[in-house]
Amino acid sequence: MNSQSLNLRKEKSNKLAVPTSFEKEQSIGYLYIDMDHIIYLESDSNYTNIHTEERKITASKVLAFFEKELTKKFFFRIHASYIINLKKLFKYKKGTESIVTLTTGHQFNVSRSKKKAFENLETEKLPVLFNDEYTYIELDSILYIENRSDQVCIYLSDNKPMISTKNISFFESKLSNEPFFRIHNKYIVNLTKIIKYYKGKDTYVTLNTGISLTVSDGKKNEFLQLFKY
Repeated sequence: MNSQSLNLRKEKSNKLAVPTSFEKEQSIGYLYIDMDHIIYLESDSNYTNIHTEERKITASKVLAFFEKELTKKFFFRIHASYIINLKKLFKYKKGTESIVTLTTGHQFNVSRSKKKAFENLETEKLPVLFNDEYTYIELDSILYIENRSDQVCIYLSDNKPMISTKNISFFESKLSNEPFFRIHNKYIVNLTKIIKYYKGKDTYVTLNTGISLTVSDGKKNEFLQLFKY
């Protein structure tokens, strides 16, 4: 097997190889950790503490050792001392002291040198800005997005709407490569939530929650092309 094939397999693996010592066996080797279970990594002098959902693991390498590998896998170094799992993002408060909160409740300061890069990150979640605070939403939890006169409302599967001060074009751009479509000047809909489409003088779709939304005349053909009708 050539090196290119080995590297490809490594990139597709969701395991992180962690150099560590095994006290019981009195030997040095590797632990293989599922990256989705990692919450954050913390610098500890010449070592790194890896905090997972189950436990803390001390690796016999500095934080920089893990940074290159993990930045390809939805991780980000927000501070000289910390790398966080971007899949665990919950909130981000902008300000003099910018603070990230994870879904686990852990909070971290974002260093000034990392702030701009962090705010421009592309993540698997949708950032919803309101009053200088971002809330990160799982895409599958979104039913539809509605454009109002002075704000945008994001409707979620749990029926809890969220307000954002970003305009609807921002969300249209963010979701351009996802299963979402702008069916009207007022609406962006999650295509996976549609169960019915009604043709006629008034064209509209019905979502799995029973909510119906109008499809504008200018969007009918493009919408149907998505389903190759």
